Amino acid sequence: MSKSLLYRAALTAFASVGLASAVQAAPITVDITASADASVSSDAPTLNDQTGNYWRQSSRDMAYVRFDLPVDFNGGSTTASLLIHPHAGGAPNQWMGVYGVPYANDTWTESGINYNNQPAHTIGDGSADNVSLQIGSVAVDGNGYQVVAADTGSPAPYYGTQFMAFLNGAPGAGASSVSFAFNAAYDSPGLGWFDTREGGASVAPILRLTYEPAPVPEPASLSLLALGGLAMLRRRSVA
Repeated sequence: MSKSLLYRAALTAFASVGLASAVQAAPITVDITASADASVSSDAPTLNDQTGNYWRQSSRDMAYVRFDLPVDFNGGSTTASLLIHPHAGGAPNQWMGVYGVPYANDTWTESGINYNNQPAHTIGDGSADNVSLQIGSVAVDGNGYQVVAADTGSPAPYYGTQFMAFLNGAPGAGASSVSFAFNAAYDSPGLGWFDTREGGASVAPILRLTYEPAPVPEPASLSLLALGGLAMLRRRSVA
């Protein structure tokens, strides 16, 4: 029996038993740890800095963080928040802009990014190439994890609508991960320092996502589909 015949038989069997009914799982909340992060600076435009345990925030510096989305995430998140951890020694009350890197331009690598080749972070609506979507502008002013983007509160301190649209639009755009850029609007009251994933899981950047996993076929429906395929193959063999 050829593979093409097996494939056609399976499709015919699928049609004969009807679409498999699916079970919609209850919403779940996951904390996704950054899979990549790096910082760049106009002070050293060709330098790649991705091994340190903290990044510096000033008007001259940018930090990039990437998160791999769950395989069963289909764009149906209901709540979300982006959290970073201040590093000891940094200045408090640090205002920063948070941007979503356009999916098509999210090609940076942890070991290759520098100031000269970084994705552009111009404030925009996210629809044009090289234009990032601003999703937050907040003061990081405490110890422990700080929320720098969230689904609620628009337009300030969080651009909730833009943030959720950016996350939920990723699967439809064929993106299996999302990246964010961070930049301090000014250098007062001083430089902000924030922990990277190299500092360990307890301080690494986190994307907290509540979503409904993609529906999965019921076991009974899968069994019917398999039986239908076998029956069709049997009829073809007899013929």
